[in-house]
Amino acid sequence: MRRLLTVAVWWFMASGSAIVHAGEASGTDGLYLAQAGHAGRFEIEASQMAAQRGSNDYVREFAKRMIADHTRIEAEFKAYASARKLALPAEPDGGQKAILASLGGKTGQSYDREYAQAVGVEAHRSAIRLFEEMSTHATDGQLRDLARKFLPMLKEHEKHAGDLLSKVESGEAQRPRQEGGNPGRGIPHPLPPDRAAPPVTRPTGEPERGTAQPSR
Repeated sequence: MRRLLTVAVWWFMASGSAIVHAGEASGTDGLYLAQAGHAGRFEIEASQMAAQRGSNDYVREFAKRMIADHTRIEAEFKAYASARKLALPAEPDGGQKAILASLGGKTGQSYDREYAQAVGVEAHRSAIRLFEEMSTHATDGQLRDLARKFLPMLKEHEKHAGDLLSKVESGEAQRPRQEGGNPGRGIPHPLPPDRAAPPVTRPTGEPERGTAQPSR
């Protein structure tokens, strides 16, 4: 019976149907994938919480931007991993879960500060170090290219997170804005549409509206 089970397991893996968790794959590339997967899950889950519990528009808008961008990053890494019969982690790692638990016990400005510091600034600094290393030391050239593709986005996130933290600590984030003010000021602007996306069409005769340019 034991031999039959062993043969069955061997056949299942040899058939190419087995999915291996990225962290269990041999070589450094599997470890890179696992760490990137944990980091992305942490950003998404922490920001989903912040989008609901943040006490001001600055925090909530930043969190929504993080959800959108890190969901995009996660989707591309999942596609890369799936093509190689690998699975990204489905949850943050232990240390990241502890930060989520700590955030869950805070409210108001205390919550905003910890989110901006731990998730906005520190987690992005760690992600930047990981992606920089991955972009030069990963064995697979496609994985190196993937890391290079998203490095600028992560660096932009860190910059805006630093701005957000300054606003939270100074109390500026809590001050009411003037009517007509820009609630997204200091928050990352949406990235340009993907080049593969179909062009936006307008009904015949509808005048083209001007496009607001993001402030630098």
